[in-house]
Amino acid sequence: MSYNNNEITNMDQTQIDYIQVSNNVIDIISEILDEIVKESASLDLLSEAEEEQQTTTSALIQDFLSKKPPQISINKYLKRFMKYSKPEPSTLIISLIYIDKICENSNLQLTMFNIHRLVFACLIVAIKYNEDDYYSNEYYAKVGGITLKELNLLEYNILILLDFNVFIDDLVYESYENQIKDYGK
Repeated sequence: MSYNNNEITNMDQTQIDYIQVSNNVIDIISEILDEIVKESASLDLLSEAEEEQQTTTSALIQDFLSKKPPQISINKYLKRFMKYSKPEPSTLIISLIYIDKICENSNLQLTMFNIHRLVFACLIVAIKYNEDDYYSNEYYAKVGGITLKELNLLEYNILILLDFNVFIDDLVYESYENQIKDYGK
């Protein structure tokens, strides 16, 4: 997110702190996700066709694949989402926990073809779990650059992949939060 001097002057310290913490969390999470995607790509054990077939073993997972990798980096995508949606930094961490749970439960490999949609849908579920106020799916679909129908389908698929268990234990959350802090050092 970029702000001009006029906007910064009119912000109170709480808003400035929110932006700094959010940007820091986004940078760390996007760096972690980028590393995972690069690691998956570098394995290159299977041909592209075989890899796609393996990662799309279910219709649920197939819905997260884009036809071509998005032109926007995951970092810029998350910052755009933060700019227009303003979720709490804790929501970002919860979405990362959801991604890990889904990857563990479904053997999903994060790739440049699925990371944006997966992160986006996990963020939507995390916002609805973690925050008192949130926007409509129609608004989020515009922010994410997908149709409302796609967003509803992806959100539903996330819930199925999580077995409708969106609860995050405090100890699990604290563990992820500490790992992110350590990673950022």
